[in-house]
Amino acid sequence: MDTIQTTIPLYDYLVRIHSEFKNPDSSTRLLWLYNGTINNENNDNDGNDNEYIDQLCHSFWRTVVLECNLKGHIGSPNYCLAADLEQLEDALTRPDLGKPVSLSYVVDDMKQSNQLISLDVFTTTYTPTPSWLERMYNTVTRTPARWPDISSTITETLHVFMPTLETIVSTILCQRRPFNPIDNVLTFTEFRTMYGVYHDLHLTDPDLWLLLRYMNAKHGVAVDMDVRGYGRSHVAIKFPHYNETTTPTVTPQEINQSDRAILSLKTTCRALHEQVDQLQLKMESLIKQSLDHSSKRQKPQALYALKRKHQLEQILNRRLKSLETMETLLLQIEASHSDIQIIQAFNMGVDALKTIFNDNQLTVTSVDETMWRMQKTLEEQEQIENAMTNTPEPTHQQSHDDKLSVTITNEKQPLDILRPDPPPPVKAKRRHDETQAPPDSELARLQSILSTIPHTPNEPPKSKQRRVRQLA
Repeated sequence: MDTIQTTIPLYDYLVRIHSEFKNPDSSTRLLWLYNGTINNENNDNDGNDNEYIDQLCHSFWRTVVLECNLKGHIGSPNYCLAADLEQLEDALTRPDLGKPVSLSYVVDDMKQSNQLISLDVFTTTYTPTPSWLERMYNTVTRTPARWPDISSTITETLHVFMPTLETIVSTILCQRRPFNPIDNVLTFTEFRTMYGVYHDLHLTDPDLWLLLRYMNAKHGVAVDMDVRGYGRSHVAIKFPHYNETTTPTVTPQEINQSDRAILSLKTTCRALHEQVDQLQLKMESLIKQSLDHSSKRQKPQALYALKRKHQLEQILNRRLKSLETMETLLLQIEASHSDIQIIQAFNMGVDALKTIFNDNQLTVTSVDETMWRMQKTLEEQEQIENAMTNTPEPTHQQSHDDKLSVTITNEKQPLDILRPDPPPPVKAKRRHDETQAPPDSELARLQSILSTIPHTPNEPPKSKQRRVRQLA
């Protein structure tokens, strides 16, 4: 019955994805995929053709097996990530075509390439072996085992599909890449809620434990079976802090006291949320009961329901105050981690700045020298500009001419003294009156005769002339 339930969805998936299965009677490709040869009388297949056909068949059935396992159509009653190889052949067998001839070769090749690993080998490979001291301590303290016992589900033909498992693990780790001290510590219940379904594949608890074994051995995910939380013990799961590199180096994690405290706070908050919801539902029920009793005129019962509702309301207020305190602590823890990240960023920036200073020999002394040289250069530039803006100094000939002009100017005043004084204004007036005389008078004729005579200036003394020549 289990085989029929697994086979029917498998056939539906193959028909929906691969066109060869839609019309199996008229599909020659499906025929040679199952038989591994092409039946054609007019074509003699040589060795190269048969080898090419074998490669195509192997590639096709490998893809079909991996796709069907990833979609949950090939598995076992307890596992989705592991399947019984005997049932695998039966699941792909068709009444008209039989089972695929290439399937056995594909399974053997996947075993050799470790794409298919038996469940027994998987648990041995990906489970750390405790030392004799740890085993003795666990026996004396009666510490529960680190991993659940799956020996009852192990069979020789049950094999784990490693490509499917690695695909799911890579998806989980990519989602957990941003590190958060609160969210990176989970219980198994939270882990199941977050990663119990991968697309259409519903993982079982044994599948989740296979994932945790692999991530613990390969990616440093810490797992502790006995961490005390609210009211009981929990399975604690802690994801590592990945470095921001393409291929992160993962350090094996251990669940420390801080992680236990965070887990205790988270489980307490979850329990308080559940209690608050339950108290709210009870209060609403008591309100309905009080209204029903009031409608039936049952006053004592109605008052009793209201009294119980008031008591539950007081309990609810206390629970809400406790919940507020717990969530505040979680927020403070998360904020402190952010502060640590900020301080680390500051330190990295300071180190980078120091490195730049050291590489370029940038010190206070070098800065002072540079500023001094720059100031000196600016002063020299200013002096050059001032020299270029000043007027050029006069030449020797210009200086000599200037001195001569100054001397002549100074000597001009004595020469003016030696010149005769101009006629007084009275005589000028008289001459003017005479000029105004009538033209027929004798005085007028005499004046006209005198005006034709050339005027000879009075020459200065000979001593003054010699002095002028000496100065010239």
